[in-house]
Amino acid sequence: MPERETDAELLRAAFRDVHGARLHGFALALLLGNRADASRLAAETLAHLAAEAPRLRHPERAAAALRAELLRRARRGAARGTSSAEGGSAALSRIGIDEATGRALAGLDVAQRAALIATDIERFGDADVAVILGLSVPAARRAAGRARSRYLARYVRPDGDRARPGSIAERLELVASRAMGAST
Repeated sequence: MPERETDAELLRAAFRDVHGARLHGFALALLLGNRADASRLAAETLAHLAAEAPRLRHPERAAAALRAELLRRARRGAARGTSSAEGGSAALSRIGIDEATGRALAGLDVAQRAALIATDIERFGDADVAVILGLSVPAARRAAGRARSRYLARYVRPDGDRARPGSIAERLELVASRAMGAST
């Protein structure tokens, strides 16, 4: 029996190793660069689901399940008003994100940011985005489209230029790479 416990602990450790950095990056982008809240939420979420790793029915869906749980926790924190005020453009600029991108992201609610990050940065498939958002696949597609449109409508560079639709993935990939780099 002790050998079985060791195997379970090794699986939990592998789960944390495989998913930890990317989940923290997701949290950092989702929470607009708020390092304290991102670290706390990512750690809580990872600990919660790592404990369930040996019983996961669909391990290939673990990344989506982690993001769904993190989003639920972020929404609960926002509803309780427990999220600190460190979000927004200033916090994003500390991890190298330009002001226009920061303002556009700050103009989205947490679920819209999750949809945008999941689709345009992490390139999750429709089924995984639906899991993350807790919606049906068609509803998740619509939510991601609305989030993308809202982001594009809010993105205005200092020179007054607006984002081109094709540039959203490029800008958001920069956000993600910087957030992922800042997460370690």
